Amino acid sequence: MSNQLGFFDIQDRYEALSRFGDPLENLHKMVPWTTFRKPLKKALNRKKNGLGGRPPYDDILIFKVLVLQALYNLSDDQTKYQIHDRLSFMRFLGLEMDARVPDAKTIWLFCETLAQAGAVEKLFARFDHYLEEQGLMASGGQIIDASIIPVPRQRNKREEELKAQGYCSHIHYKGTRGHPLSKAKQQSNTRRSKVCVRVEHIFGRQHAMDGKFMRSIGINRAKANIGIKNLVYNLQRYVFLAKPAPA
Repeated sequence: MSNQLGFFDIQDRYEALSRFGDPLENLHKMVPWTTFRKPLKKALNRKKNGLGGRPPYDDILIFKVLVLQALYNLSDDQTKYQIHDRLSFMRFLGLEMDARVPDAKTIWLFCETLAQAGAVEKLFARFDHYLEEQGLMASGGQIIDASIIPVPRQRNKREEELKAQGYCSHIHYKGTRGHPLSKAKQQSNTRRSKVCVRVEHIFGRQHAMDGKFMRSIGINRAKANIGIKNLVYNLQRYVFLAKPAPA
């Protein structure tokens, strides 16, 4: 008897993945992937960039490969292996079991081309436009320069430093041994936490994606990788907000 999987065997396994709660399923179904096709095509410009030769992979397919890389923090070689190994990856990419899988060099070249073209910002803009059409809005924050520079030694408390610059302190109060926080300060911390958690949730999700570790060389490639991780977070957030409530 043949040990090869038949059509219905694969369908049964896909249905089992759905019952187990495949996190990629909603991402595959709900994100408007085709909205990224135009900026991808313009950035790749295959004739100019020499991406010809064998029939090229679909732009959206390789872009979704980069999404998988960002979600699971995979190297190019690991990405190829995991696509072969994971049924959930194959379904997310829309590949049949006997389909050709992009190799590590193809994945690297695709990301490098996007990085050199500065295309990640255009992908963000295209998705932001889609969100606006759906009645949603992506709020942008400020980038804080993390460079280490010498500063004059301060003797003031944090609140007096902030007050001198015209800021109102929203830093959490901290109790000490023998000096617990008053009820009023505890309530104040609770109010402030409702604001902080919106930012901390983003950093927490990026930490889960191992955002502190970068598999790239060069500032353009690093910016592209960080940008893709941020875009993937927005895609996941959109799916969370837009998916219907369970019956």
